[in-house]
Amino acid sequence: MINSHTHIFTIDHVPNYFGKRLIPVLGYVVSLQVAKRVYQFANWIYKGWMYVKRHVFLAQLIAWLFMWLLKRLGLTSFSKLLGKDSGELIARVARLADYALEHKNQQNLLGALKSYYPNNTRMVVLTMDMRFMGAGRPKVSYTEQLKEIEDINDTSMLPFLCIDPRRLMANDAERWSYNDYFRRLDSGKYMGLKLYPALGYYPFDWRMIPIFQHALKLGLPVMTHCSRGPVYYRGRWTKQEFGIHPFNGMELDRRPTFGNDRTHFSANFTHPLNYMILTNPQYLQRYLTNLKLTSAELYFVKENSLEEMFEKAPDLSQLKICLAHWGSGEEWDRYLTDYAFRPVDQPLEGLTSIDKFKGIWESYSWYSIIDHMISDSNYQFYTDVSFTLHDSKYLNLLKVSLLKESISHRVLFGTDFYVVSHKETEREFSIDVRGYIGEENWKRIADANPMAYLQSDKFPPV
Repeated sequence: MINSHTHIFTIDHVPNYFGKRLIPVLGYVVSLQVAKRVYQFANWIYKGWMYVKRHVFLAQLIAWLFMWLLKRLGLTSFSKLLGKDSGELIARVARLADYALEHKNQQNLLGALKSYYPNNTRMVVLTMDMRFMGAGRPKVSYTEQLKEIEDINDTSMLPFLCIDPRRLMANDAERWSYNDYFRRLDSGKYMGLKLYPALGYYPFDWRMIPIFQHALKLGLPVMTHCSRGPVYYRGRWTKQEFGIHPFNGMELDRRPTFGNDRTHFSANFTHPLNYMILTNPQYLQRYLTNLKLTSAELYFVKENSLEEMFEKAPDLSQLKICLAHWGSGEEWDRYLTDYAFRPVDQPLEGLTSIDKFKGIWESYSWYSIIDHMISDSNYQFYTDVSFTLHDSKYLNLLKVSLLKESISHRVLFGTDFYVVSHKETEREFSIDVRGYIGEENWKRIADANPMAYLQSDKFPPV
């Protein structure tokens, strides 16, 4: 089997001010490295407390009284105290710190992941480039993160190379050229590309198009984040830069400030319709034609001989793109419970009309849009169920969805280990999905479909 969506980067690969703009005030003061040390201390205190608790009746009584008081105050969780987004962030940072203490590096994390699965299981490991999300620098650079991945000699690991268009025009030593990306893809060490647009860019960004062309030539797939969540751009926001959709000038609602506003705004970057713009040559040409480049960007175009790309947009319709998380549980809920978020009942054509584009953008659940996209044989869209199905209430919809022949061959199994899935539920999650959808569907999403998705010169058939 193949787990098509996992991570093994550590807390040291995450920008130091990851909490910036999510937890007001504290996010600016408490850096990730400080949080790591606090967690280490808290973990030591917790272990000591648990020892005392097991041996002293008085400690048990105090603990019971403390929990009773919290319950009376309605403060039984950080989520209730700080809000949903802040609670999720705290849980995620704690998980990063917990695994960092226990496993130290990426090779050890890979070993932990493998321990939950049969010996012949392979893992798609998604690297993460978070340098340009506006949250400071990671303790360990992205280049060093990749060096560690490349030094792991384990055929069960299928790493994907994370790309970010802003690295191509960085103003420091961390700037990469196209050849830096091409060289790594040509090396055979990476099985595909990883995108995380929520960090502050659109997936059709013109600077990434040559990398997509190179991946298409090699037959390498793309895995992209396609849901909402607490990981998003933390930097400065201006209406001039982010207030207008770059495809057709649609005004984007909401000026993001803290918490939920930022989560909602990041959906503009991760919306599934953005991938129609990337893969439909007509839409891509419209985007490229209407671009207003700065002098620095014009110099970059000339320096890298990209003029021809602007004159005739490349056809990326056969680029294999997995829209990870199938829109997230929030969008599945909208499909299931809100009549307004109905199934897509029309072709996703004519998007050059702002009214139609905005209508589909706002009126359909992402579950429905992705369902429609992966059903279209003119493209090579896939999706995965990583962490979306952590709530068993979605298993019914998954099982019914897999009855549709047009999409059943485009769904992948993944868990998003270890960033959002708890270590104690990794095995439980896979068994729950397998047991519910049945062996035939399980073999499709955990074996046949991932093999088709990964198929390339770098990943020959078994």
